[in-house]
Amino acid sequence: MKTKQLDECIDDYKEEEYIEEDDYYDDDDDEYDDDWEYEEEMLVKDPRSQVDLTTQDMADFLKVFGDYSRIKILESIMDIEYTVGDIAVFTGLTHSAVSHHLKILRQAKLVDGIRNGRYVYYRVIDKHVREIYNLTRTHAEEFQKTISLQEEDDELAKAFERELEKEFES
Repeated sequence: MKTKQLDECIDDYKEEEYIEEDDYYDDDDDEYDDDWEYEEEMLVKDPRSQVDLTTQDMADFLKVFGDYSRIKILESIMDIEYTVGDIAVFTGLTHSAVSHHLKILRQAKLVDGIRNGRYVYYRVIDKHVREIYNLTRTHAEEFQKTISLQEEDDELAKAFERELEKEFES
C-alpha cells in the first residue's frame, strides 16, 4: 500500500517538477532511495496526513503527562530534589518503576539528574513544567467542583420534583 502511495506521490511530483524517473530509484536494486522516502512524506497532498511538527511535539509532550505515576513523580520533585529511593517512598512505587518513569521524563526533557557522589538527585528542569502541572491541577480541581455542583443541582431538582408530586397528590 505504501508503494502505491509512493508511486502516486512520485507521479504528482514529476508532473509539477518535471524530474527524470532515474532520480527516484536506486540504480543497484531498483528500490526507492531512502532519501526519497523521506522527501516523499513532504509531498503528500492530503492536508490531514501532513502533521505539523510542533503539533506532534505537543502531543508527545502531553502523553508524558498522561500517566498517574509520572504525575506523582513530578509532584514529588516539583520544589525539591530527590533520589530514586526518596521518590519511591513518596510515590509508593518500586525503585525500578521510578527509574523507568524518570527515564521517560528525562527523554521528554522535563526532569534532569544531578550527581552528588553515588546519588543522583532529580529535579524539574524549568518553570514551564511547573506551570503546566499547576494549570492541570487547577483545571482538575475545578472540574471536580463542577461535578459536585451538578450532583447537588440534580439532588435539589429531584427533591423539588418530589415536593411537586406531593402537592399534586393532595
